[in-house]
Amino acid sequence: MMTRLPKPKILDDLAGNPTNKRGDRCTEPTPTKAKPKMPRHLDAQAKACWKDTVKALDQMALLSNVDAKSLERYCCAYSRWRKAMKEIQETEGIPGRHLSCEANNTADQMLKFEQQFGLSPVARAKLRVDNNAKKEDDNPFRKFGIAS
Repeated sequence: MMTRLPKPKILDDLAGNPTNKRGDRCTEPTPTKAKPKMPRHLDAQAKACWKDTVKALDQMALLSNVDAKSLERYCCAYSRWRKAMKEIQETEGIPGRHLSCEANNTADQMLKFEQQFGLSPVARAKLRVDNNAKKEDDNPFRKFGIAS
């Protein structure tokens, strides 16, 4: 029986901890939030995936430089999945065994990455985000106590 991996602190904070079983996780390292650089070797499909995913993760404030390798693997898996699906469509829906395996394996890999990055609907449903926090931060007078 495999044990469940611990969630990163940012995801744990967003999801909330109503039972407070794990207590304060202040010892977890917190990487600097920044957009990682796109690897040069990615093909066009993977580059498009990279740009879309980085944009989405940056908007959710879930991205840092240390995520680059995981994000690269996700984008490469996405590209391989798209290629396999295109070949299946070109053979009029009658895929060879290797194409079906490739499509299924890369879809499984992508799902795992999506769950880790909070990119699936189920993963997002587990997150609890204060939508008013960003609106308050947009007011430049708030830090001086002048905001209404």
